[in-house]
Amino acid sequence: MNKQLLQELPGSAQVYKSIDTTCDINEAVNYPTEFLNTLGPFGVSSHILELKIGASITLLRNLHPHTLCNGTRLCIKKLMPNIIEATF
Repeated sequence: MNKQLLQELPGSAQVYKSIDTTCDINEAVNYPTEFLNTLGPFGVSSHILELKIGASITLLRNLHPHTLCNGTRLCIKKLMPNIIEATF
């Protein structure tokens, strides 16, 4: 349903991917990146996140807790390679 709603918004989508590297190179053999990226357990975000300006998002973890609470709904205003600017 999220993908259908996202298609209704004007503009092109910005794609964000999860970090898919391991800290220990020896563990990479046990858990190949291709396998981990195909998993979609309930409650876990997808490996690929597509967003558009104007889309609604939910704040999962606030790094500066004095201003916003976790779970706050936000509206995307600007998408950059490593930053998502949003207002509530």
